[in-house]
Amino acid sequence: MVQGIEKRESVRAPMGTTVSWTTDGQQWHEDNSENVSTTGMLLRTGQPATPGSTVKLSFRLPNLSFQEPVLAEAEVARVVQRNGRQIGLGLRFLTLGSNNYEVVNEFVCRILGLTLDGAMVDRRSGAETSYSFEMEKLLRHSEERKMAMATRRLAEQDARVRQAAIRLWLRRGLGLGLLLLGLFAASRAAGFFISLIHSLPQPR
Repeated sequence: MVQGIEKRESVRAPMGTTVSWTTDGQQWHEDNSENVSTTGMLLRTGQPATPGSTVKLSFRLPNLSFQEPVLAEAEVARVVQRNGRQIGLGLRFLTLGSNNYEVVNEFVCRILGLTLDGAMVDRRSGAETSYSFEMEKLLRHSEERKMAMATRRLAEQDARVRQAAIRLWLRRGLGLGLLLLGLFAASRAAGFFISLIHSLPQPR
């Protein structure tokens, strides 16, 4: 699952569609997109925008005219320039409606020939919710921490089992050593008494 997600993040699907966008919620612009992924898109535009600013987007995916427009908020990640002139904006999605996420995800999977096993939206809920990519990162980090904690607990448990086994064998070894020492002492004592008896004068 993670490999599929990483592939979609690193490789964008080509997509040419009209995108309506605004940075202030009042003045809207219309430009064409060049590509899209589940985490962002490249917008072909000469309209200036400051990196780090928030952009509201509305667009339709090609060959899906019956689909409601995809609505999203994005951050201007970079300004694309050529020969010192702005030719586009690299946008990173911040929020995306869950249904819209599924539509974009399926579009990218179809174009790139990927499976849908990377979809992270719960289809069981019919309610439209806001999908946050920051929350996705937090969830991933949380899962990584859980895995690390589980691995550490297993290692600690294995260490305790090994220590218990070592203590058990030490106790058994100590008991066996004491037994052998006792047998040795008993044999020496018996030999001493036997030699003592033999050294006594024999009765006439």
